[in-house]
Amino acid sequence: MVLTQAQARKKNLTQGSTYHFSVEPVTSTEDVYVWSPQSMGLQPCPPAAVLSPSFSRSFPPALLSNGTSAGSGLLQTPVEALAGKTIAIYFSASWCGPCRRYIKQTSRGSGKTGTLIILYPISSDPPPLPPRRSFSDQLKPAYAQAKAANLPFEVVLASCDHSEPEALTYFAKHPWLTIPYDHASREALAGHFKVSGIPRLVVMNADGVVVENSAVQGFQGLTSIQKWCSASTAAGGPAAAPKAGGCGDGDSKCCGGGKC
Repeated sequence: MVLTQAQARKKNLTQGSTYHFSVEPVTSTEDVYVWSPQSMGLQPCPPAAVLSPSFSRSFPPALLSNGTSAGSGLLQTPVEALAGKTIAIYFSASWCGPCRRYIKQTSRGSGKTGTLIILYPISSDPPPLPPRRSFSDQLKPAYAQAKAANLPFEVVLASCDHSEPEALTYFAKHPWLTIPYDHASREALAGHFKVSGIPRLVVMNADGVVVENSAVQGFQGLTSIQKWCSASTAAGGPAAAPKAGGCGDGDSKCCGGGKC
């Protein structure tokens, strides 16, 4: 191989093997040169990750992310950034929350127990209820830990909000990516995975194979993400091209409890 510049590419090298190189000047004269000392051990660069065809069919050419600084607005992230990563599609919406008009209390006294139903007018304030941690509040710290650990993992929000302003306001609270509200793939994915209730988290490995169809229940933070990232491609069939319909058509329901 003749070097014509400071860098060179060598083909047909074996991944995982270590190579040492020496060079010898080549001139038009009859001068004799010796080979240079061997280089340090070098290994071939790993092949670049290739985006799964399932992801190419399922997602738009560009996803949206929130800017890293205040006022920087939305940024576009090419879908190729998902290559080689485990992807969690998060179906959620700002309106997911319980509509509590009454609460149940237990009446205790004189040896009698029973259930007392108290109906509060809509205009009055019922007694405060214990705070419930939403699923987003569980997913956010685990997502940050996965990023800090350089795990090949990404969350993509597929909004089930009823309008783009609502979807963008809700997304502003989240650190991951989202599908543009007006792109057909948002509703198509919800229809493909038969989303009828939210929150819903569908996890696919880098080959587009579903490894967890509904990951909200039993979510264990970073432990779950580590398990998904190491899941075998034999976990299920590859994701087919999504069809239209889903949570965006108004049929999906909130699970209640303010879990989104």
